[in-house]
Amino acid sequence: MTTLRRFSLPALAAVLLLSCCGTMAAAASERIPITVFSPTAPENGVPPGWNLELRHGRPEIRIEGPEPAGPNPLRKPGSFGPGEAQATVRTAQRCLHLTSDGESSFGISRNMKVNPKEYPYLSWKWAASRLPDGGDIRRRATDDQAAQIYVVFTPTGFPHALTAPLLGYIWDTECPKGTTGRSAHPLAGRVRYIVLRNKTDRLGQWIEEKRNIYEDYRRLFKDINGGEPPEVVGVTFFINAHNTGSRAESRFCEAYFSKN
Repeated sequence: MTTLRRFSLPALAAVLLLSCCGTMAAAASERIPITVFSPTAPENGVPPGWNLELRHGRPEIRIEGPEPAGPNPLRKPGSFGPGEAQATVRTAQRCLHLTSDGESSFGISRNMKVNPKEYPYLSWKWAASRLPDGGDIRRRATDDQAAQIYVVFTPTGFPHALTAPLLGYIWDTECPKGTTGRSAHPLAGRVRYIVLRNKTDRLGQWIEEKRNIYEDYRRLFKDINGGEPPEVVGVTFFINAHNTGSRAESRFCEAYFSKN
């Protein structure tokens, strides 16, 4: 799970500052796209318009498609280990491919302004091809996940970097689906999560999700301003295998906010 040790104070402060200028305004449309990746070659793996959130190790970031995801380009056929699979489902959009190899913990974030009342739904597709061995968000020693999506909201106090609510959707290994909680880190009490997927879900296939972030926020943040969500200021895709020293791999695509 991402805590404020991953969302470092300078990085999160930058997200909040940049959201005030040059961010995407919510147009009068039914959808606001998130995973729009330019065909321009990424710099150090980070696509244009996105920010690297590096906590540990060396990030492995690829932009793939739009075409069949096909065999894992990082592995030879037949080299997949236990609990590992290749993504084989086609996607109509470019997708984000993240790999964490033992020592890394990282993600990419995008600054954008969205009214959660007007656009309460968050939809996306994700596919995990490798889960961290024994990863379990409930224990700090095993707090690794193959796929994490965080919605960042406007800070509700000062300092801003410590008071920005983060709503997370998690693909865990061991933690039961439907589990909700908050970060145990002393500086990350406003990071709340819902476990949507785990090792019981099939690897290597796209799974579609749709969440009502307005209602999820109201349920998990009742202690902050009565649970009324402030404006969304960013979205982060994250992966981590640092704590377990194992391996994780996932893909994300076709993410967007919508009115219904």
